Amino acid sequence: PVAIAAEEAEDEARCLLDRTECSSPTPLAGGVLARLLGEGCVVFPLTAGRPLGMLALRLDAPLPLEPHRRTLLAALADQVALAVESHRAHFELRQALETLRATQAQMVEIEKLRTAGTVAASVAHDIRNILTPLQLELSLIDDPQVEALRAQLEIGRASGRERV
Repeated sequence: PVAIAAEEAEDEARCLLDRTECSSPTPLAGGVLARLLGEGCVVFPLTAGRPLGMLALRLDAPLPLEPHRRTLLAALADQVALAVESHRAHFELRQALETLRATQAQMVEIEKLRTAGTVAASVAHDIRNILTPLQLELSLIDDPQVEALRAQLEIGRASGRERV
């Protein structure tokens, strides 16, 4: 019965929240919420641009409430709704900030890798620029020792191509 009562109370609360006259409290008369909360309970909807929940109060004062008490309790409900909405907005902003920081860290890492790749390509290009004239000079000489050196240069050049 408690689970059924909770579901019925949730349905009743949804109906109370859907009402358009959100500025006035709703006395609980004979509903599930009245049975759960007891006699003398008043429910104020909590809204901050949209329904957030409800503030249920058990009062010692007789119902219906005097206008000044109703106004004070409605102001309290508005303040609670603003606090709830402010907390939700703060939570969402913190999540967005964490996501932004993680994305920024990824971008920094990507930029580091891109820069390292650019430097490596530049160094490889400069080494090739130095070796190309040497290889040309060596190709013009007919000497067995130069042939061995030429073979080593070709092996070095071939292994450089495989890496890049």
